[in-house]
Amino acid sequence: MDFAQIILSPFVWLLTFFYNFFGSYGIALILFAVVVKLILFPFALKGKRSMIQMNMLQGKMQKLQKQYGRDRERYNLEVQKLYEREKVNPMGGCLWSFLPLPILMALYVIIRRPMIYLMGIPDAAVTAAVKAVTDAGIAFTGNQAYHELQLAGMLKDSSVMDLVKSAIPDYADKLSAINFNFFGIDLSQVPTLKFWTRFDTLGTWGAIGLFLIPLAVTALNFWYTKYSMKSNQNLAESSEEQKKKKKKAKEEVKSSQERSNQMMMWMMPLMYLWFGYTMPAGMCIYMAANALCTVGQEAIFNKILRKDIDKMKAEAAEREETEKAELAA
Repeated sequence: MDFAQIILSPFVWLLTFFYNFFGSYGIALILFAVVVKLILFPFALKGKRSMIQMNMLQGKMQKLQKQYGRDRERYNLEVQKLYEREKVNPMGGCLWSFLPLPILMALYVIIRRPMIYLMGIPDAAVTAAVKAVTDAGIAFTGNQAYHELQLAGMLKDSSVMDLVKSAIPDYADKLSAINFNFFGIDLSQVPTLKFWTRFDTLGTWGAIGLFLIPLAVTALNFWYTKYSMKSNQNLAESSEEQKKKKKKAKEEVKSSQERSNQMMMWMMPLMYLWFGYTMPAGMCIYMAANALCTVGQEAIFNKILRKDIDKMKAEAAEREETEKAELAA
C-alpha cells in the first residue's frame, strides 16, 4: 500500500461501507457527504463565528478607512489594533472554509480510480485490463483519465468480466461490477452540453439527466452561497441596522465588501458548473448533497450562534463605552 492509499483509506472505507450496505453508488456518495459534513461541523461552526465577527467590524473598519485611508501603514496598524481589541482572527473564517477542499480532491481521486481504491487492484494490472478491453474492440468514451471508471461499470457484462479476468488472472477474485446507475443515470459518465449525441449509448433520459445534474448542482450552490451570506449579515447586524442599511443602499454605491460578496456569490456556483461538465457525474451527486447539507447546517448555525452574537455585541458596546469614557477623562 503506497502513501496515497494510506491517506485515502478512511475515505475509501466509508464509501465502500455505504456502497456494500445499500448497493447504490449514488446513495453511498450522498451518505458520504452527510458524514463528512457532520465531522466538519465543529470546524465549520468556528469558521462561521469568525466570519460573523468580521462582519460586525465592517462599520468600524469603514471609519478607519475614512480616517487613515491615505496613510496605508497607519491604517493597517489601526486595523490590527482593532482585531486585537475585539479578539478577532481575520483568517479564522477563511482557514476553516478550506477544509472541505482536500476531501473533495480525495473523493475525486477515489471516484476516478475505483479499481485501485475500491477493488484493491494495482495500477499495472488496471492498465493491462483497460488495454485488453480496448484491444477486443470495446470502445471507451471521452477522457482517457476516466476509462478505468467506465470499465468498473462495464464489468456487469459477463463477457467483459471474463475478458478482464483473463487479462489479469492474479486479481480475478477482486473484480466486481460497480452499480453506477442512479435513477437511470450512469454516474460513471462525464456530463456534456451536447447531450443529444449520447441518446444512442445512454438512452434519452440517461443523456438528458446527465446533462441536467451539473445545472442542478450550480443552482443549489448559488442558493446556499446566497443563503449563507445573508445569514452572516443578519446575525452580524441588528434589525435596526438592517433597516438603515437597506435605506442607505438605495442612495449609496455598494461598499467593496458588498461587491466582493456579490462576486463570490456568482463565481463559486460558476466554478461548480465547470466542475460538473468536466468531472464524472458521481462528483456532481456529492456536490449536490453537500450543498443541501450546507443549507441545513447554516440554519442550525443561526440558532446556535444567535445568543453568542448578542453577547458579543453587548461586550463590544461595553468596550466602546469604556473607551469613550477613557478618552473623555
